[in-house]
Amino acid sequence: MKFDFGKRLARLQKFVEKRNCAAVLTAAEGFDANAYYYSGDETFPTTLVVTPDYAGIYTMHPSDFGSLFDEAMGLPELRKGLGKKLKELKVKAIGVDDNSASAGVFLRAQKRLGVKLLPIGNELAQERLIKEPAEIKCIREAGRISVAAVKGFGSGYFSGKTENAVTGEMELRARKMGAALDAFPTMVLSGARSAFFHNHTSNKRIGRSEAVLIDWGGRFEHYCSDHSRTYYDGRDKQLKDAIEATVESKKAAEKLAKVDADGKKIADAAEKVIGEYGFGEWSFRKTGLALGHFVGLDVHDAGVGFERTKLRRGMAFTIEPGVYIPGKFGVRFEDTYCL
Repeated sequence: MKFDFGKRLARLQKFVEKRNCAAVLTAAEGFDANAYYYSGDETFPTTLVVTPDYAGIYTMHPSDFGSLFDEAMGLPELRKGLGKKLKELKVKAIGVDDNSASAGVFLRAQKRLGVKLLPIGNELAQERLIKEPAEIKCIREAGRISVAAVKGFGSGYFSGKTENAVTGEMELRARKMGAALDAFPTMVLSGARSAFFHNHTSNKRIGRSEAVLIDWGGRFEHYCSDHSRTYYDGRDKQLKDAIEATVESKKAAEKLAKVDADGKKIADAAEKVIGEYGFGEWSFRKTGLALGHFVGLDVHDAGVGFERTKLRRGMAFTIEPGVYIPGKFGVRFEDTYCL
């Protein structure tokens, strides 16, 4: 997939000019959304230094970036000369992506670099909120493959398998189709464990007619999707009703999720349905969850909450209502949507 990284880099230069700082973006020990977004460098470590009139990159393969950046340097130059470069550029303050796992690098180096640190993580994320058409294609492909990875799953499929075994089968399916389920660690939660809506997959063996909640996300060309499903074929009426309530809640939200719709009103409509089924005290909101979140290069993308904004063309987001009764079960259905 082709992206105009030069255009993105120019936008970043205008961004730092308004804030009277430089931006130093780093992928230290893994993929970093903003470092990739403004350079296209998939490797790590990599570091971008950007001012209103300068853009440099320190990377393992500098020869690939000479036409995009003013300077493209190797990693030895980063270790020896970042502080010198900042002084040469007369940088007094650097904007740091405080949402990044690499932010700690700058906290540890602040005294040595002799600059002020400004947290700009949420503002940077906002810059990626409206997706380009090519980004939307990647997110949709991540979603298509992710959903295909659970095709044919039914409640009877899980009996006797461990949660980890189910996760492995899903991952193998996705990899064969060209994507990885690594937007976040896949969660396969069975029985009462499903009530812990965010939990780790275990070696627990799934019993006959146990509820199984799966939360997983694919990644295609670095862009994420996010999905949840709940499977159950037992006779527990309360659980069956909770599944029906959650499915209908999701449908109500989907009908409203259009351009210019208010995120809070969408969530209100979803919660109302769950309340009408008698599960209001165990709704997604009562457990501290929002109805959805934005999706992109990070599975939780952008610096503003879904319920605190109006939807716009180019946004990608999830809808994920749920019912969670401690000690009994959890139910969630979720998909990723693009406008």
